[in-house]
Amino acid sequence: MKNTINKLAEVARIITIPAFTSFIALMLFWFFGRDIYQNGTDFLMAVLALTVIPMLSYPFSYLLPGVRAQGRAGQRKLAMYFSAAGYLIGF
Repeated sequence: MKNTINKLAEVARIITIPAFTSFIALMLFWFFGRDIYQNGTDFLMAVLALTVIPMLSYPFSYLLPGVRAQGRAGQRKLAMYFSAAGYLIGF
């Protein structure tokens, strides 16, 4: 029972990552609101800016010793910077 609860908690953590949630929303817009994007390039740029760039913060946090030393707090801080960069690139 406890193992099942831990697995469900892990799934909930993954699903609620903002970048993952953005990706799900973008996919729903792509399939059910085709008039939102002018073409596939617009869709790919939205995915890049709102999903890929913010998710890159996690691998980068392991490559940067200063951030790695800060632990989870450093990861969250770097994720905020990457998210802001993604929003600016997408704008």
